[in-house]
Amino acid sequence: MQLDWLVCTIAMLLPLGLAAEEFLKVNSCEDAAEWQGAELETTLVKEGGGAIRWVPSNSRGISTTAVPEDWTVGNCLQLWMHSAKATGSKFWIIISSENPEHEGPDYFSIGSRVDWEGWKQLTIPFEAFGKVRQAIGWHKIGRFQLHCSWDQRSEPSPDDALILDDIRVITLATEGQRLTDAEFFGAMDLSRPGLEAVKAAVDAEDYAAAKAAFREYFVARRDVKWFENWWERPPVPEKRPSTSRADETIQHIYNFDRGRYELGEDIDWSSNQRDEGESATIEWNAALNRHFFFAYLADAYEDTLEDKYAAEIRDMMLGWIDQAPLLVYSSGNSPYHFAWETLNTAVRAGDTWIKAIWKTADAKAWDADSLCTVLKSLVEHARHLRKWPSRGNWLTAESKALTIVGTLLPEMTEADAWRETGIDRLYTQMAEEIYPDGIENELALGYGMWVLRNYCNIYDLALLNGRGDEIPEDYKSLIERMYNYVLYATGPDGLVPGLNDSGNSRAASILPKGFEYFPHRTDFQWIISNRAEGEQPAQTSYAFDYSGHYIMRSDWQPDARFLFFDAGPFGSGHQHEDKLTFTMQAYGRWWIVEGGSYMYDKSRWRRYVLSTRGHNTTRIDGQDQNRRRARDTWVLRPPFEPLGNPWVSNDGFDYVSGVYESGYGRDRSTKVRHQREILFVKPDYWVIVDTFEPEDDG
Repeated sequence: MQLDWLVCTIAMLLPLGLAAEEFLKVNSCEDAAEWQGAELETTLVKEGGGAIRWVPSNSRGISTTAVPEDWTVGNCLQLWMHSAKATGSKFWIIISSENPEHEGPDYFSIGSRVDWEGWKQLTIPFEAFGKVRQAIGWHKIGRFQLHCSWDQRSEPSPDDALILDDIRVITLATEGQRLTDAEFFGAMDLSRPGLEAVKAAVDAEDYAAAKAAFREYFVARRDVKWFENWWERPPVPEKRPSTSRADETIQHIYNFDRGRYELGEDIDWSSNQRDEGESATIEWNAALNRHFFFAYLADAYEDTLEDKYAAEIRDMMLGWIDQAPLLVYSSGNSPYHFAWETLNTAVRAGDTWIKAIWKTADAKAWDADSLCTVLKSLVEHARHLRKWPSRGNWLTAESKALTIVGTLLPEMTEADAWRETGIDRLYTQMAEEIYPDGIENELALGYGMWVLRNYCNIYDLALLNGRGDEIPEDYKSLIERMYNYVLYATGPDGLVPGLNDSGNSRAASILPKGFEYFPHRTDFQWIISNRAEGEQPAQTSYAFDYSGHYIMRSDWQPDARFLFFDAGPFGSGHQHEDKLTFTMQAYGRWWIVEGGSYMYDKSRWRRYVLSTRGHNTTRIDGQDQNRRRARDTWVLRPPFEPLGNPWVSNDGFDYVSGVYESGYGRDRSTKVRHQREILFVKPDYWVIVDTFEPEDDG
């Protein structure tokens, strides 16, 4: 197993209420005679008078049998390691647990990399270790070992020099918040103006007073802004608006995918009431942990100022925090973790929690302890997201959330790094995952537009908080191509076809922000105003020759003839087996449509929309296309080059050609080259020619 970014300080990881002496000493590292392959270190020492020095280029492994046999008093290994240089070299921790009824070595193992300098404390839950062969259990341990070449392909760096100290077994809490009050305030820049009373209380180690002072400061500050702030809320309407969705939420009624579910008095945030049969889906639990229903409560509080709505937000957040201690050894993505999957984390920290707090923070329900507990959790959210970046629309959401927390909690000493990391990841993604023709490489319009909204959200928030200088100079200009895609892919009915796991999107709801950013694009205005203002787009037909999307259009009127052809890559995610598919509108209606998308579940309908038979392309011998097994074809790699599909467009006709040749069937053994050519004889009709060339002349 791989162990990356595992380590935090001991204070962060010790469960609340665990006294320092409540641990099992595995080895004090004071006596080199107890170790094979190691030397005694007396200068760089973390605990006591000595430590163990290991130079991997001299000794591939070090080990000791001077360890307790039974480690079951705890659930976590903890040790200090000092690295002279962050070399990136890999090493393994091997813990022997021999089974006398089984031949060969039996052990637990985990791998990590030397990616730090100085002292670092590793805290590794037992469950993170891989169990090799017939390891009998943590009650029977015989040897502790470090090795640099457990995988024979791994070689140490000559610069590797490691010091080991204070190996112990601790008990890591399975409930409650990991970040303590002392660490929370210790991670603040208490020299900031306005925090004088907080600092005085922290210096006196009076954390109750520190929390009270921080709440007073937090509610009074006005220099840190969200898009909707409690101090700017409109007057309460004279007529009480409907609060039915908020009232349902207070009753713990959860609406999901047209279903209505009762969560019970005490919500189990790890539960899933859609885990059986065809409709089984993890999305039920994922949406539950993204807390979209907080918006109903926050809106109801804003409309009524009734404290019960803010109190419900508070109670749900605190209940969730109690059930979901921060993961210290994994991202939560694989295997899925209900609380800390990075997309769930990002949605809370970049959307649902932020909106709820910034609309209700002045409510009586937010006492000092509750508010600080939730803000501590947002710090943990930010640390988790910085530690575990992913890709695609997940990366955008993660980076946005990281930047938002860094913007809205500038008191934290890590805030600058959170913003810098978030913005840098977004900017890098613009270069590596957005094609030059304007669509994100998942090639699923809905997700691409979510990515676009996240880009805009961060840009707008930076300007709102006077941090525009933190945004790269060409950041905004890089967004224009994404709006340009929307413009030229818009059909006569105002909808942009959404391929892969996306429905169609209405251009007039997307382009207003584009026109705000780029007022010279009066063609955006033309679409927004339903052809009443601005200028008609300069082109009718259009080739997006990086995404492989081709638009054949007679004109820009509601009764136009319009064909959307997909001859592009598979996409980095949310893919359908649909190369060479097309949709078509003419004379004010759709004539050729597709199967669309479906809930991410186990149903036959989900399988249908993913398959070739759910699209307007061909199957061979009853078998679907299979690009999923050809991963090298999924996306274009930077530096990007156009696909080069033949494309001709003039006043008389459009012509395009695309090819599918990645195989059919589960094992892709049916090899047939399918070429589809489309000729649009303007303005009236299309001719579509399909040519099939079997590899075996069959």
